[in-house]
Amino acid sequence: MRELADRELSHHELFGRLTLRWPHDVAAAWVSWEHCPRARGCDQLARARHLVVVDGNNGAAWLALMDSALHVRDEATQEYALARAARSPVFDMRRGGTYTRLYAILLELPPSPRCWPHIANQSQEISGEPMTPAEYADLAAHGSELAVAIPGYGLREACTDGEGHRLAPSRRMDCISVLARLADQPTISDQLRALRLLIPLLGRSETSRFRQEQYRQLLWLLRKMPFVRFPLGSGARIWAQGEVDFFQSQLLEQGLWPPPPDWLPADEDSRKLILDAR
Repeated sequence: MRELADRELSHHELFGRLTLRWPHDVAAAWVSWEHCPRARGCDQLARARHLVVVDGNNGAAWLALMDSALHVRDEATQEYALARAARSPVFDMRRGGTYTRLYAILLELPPSPRCWPHIANQSQEISGEPMTPAEYADLAAHGSELAVAIPGYGLREACTDGEGHRLAPSRRMDCISVLARLADQPTISDQLRALRLLIPLLGRSETSRFRQEQYRQLLWLLRKMPFVRFPLGSGARIWAQGEVDFFQSQLLEQGLWPPPPDWLPADEDSRKLILDAR
């Protein structure tokens, strides 16, 4: 009966049990928070509070608490979490962890009979080479990594000047600190979302010009990524080297990096962000 009851637990309840079994384990706390869909009644705020207990030196954990507090409109917790994130000695977004754990597991299992034939055929049509089970495991683990919840979505609301009012000086400084650390992460999505919020807060400065150029180069990278040819099974290298550095190195090998010094994106908002205050 107990085994049957366990099978009937929802997805997020099963992950929630990790912190009951390993209450002091950082990885268990992160997985529990990441797999807690608010729309299905999961108490994400409670899991975020547990997360900062076990990973309290990590600014990313405080961003997770800020996000969860934002959802329930707990403004005091949101403000406190942002301030703690800004002052945290460590800022580890834990990117690549899902890939590493899942890839090791998938290597020990036969490829999925439902997905493997279709994906292997598509891969061979594109590359001309048969896909190996290890390459399939790499692809599946990489896709799962990209689907993991990422803390910090609440920064858009917390760190944007609203219509008719400006951020308080202390909030502005906290936002600049957090966004700068997020913009230094090795992943494309972290840099992109951080730079869009950070640049307007910096005003006219050398730091602003540095971040504008970083943003311009990142947009060039995104524009050219569809043309990047890289071998199957590159997931481990991507997460070890860093996503941005990996794709830059691939573009460099193919003569597509760095971007021309006078290149600008076509869309007006991105151009404005790059050119304003220069």
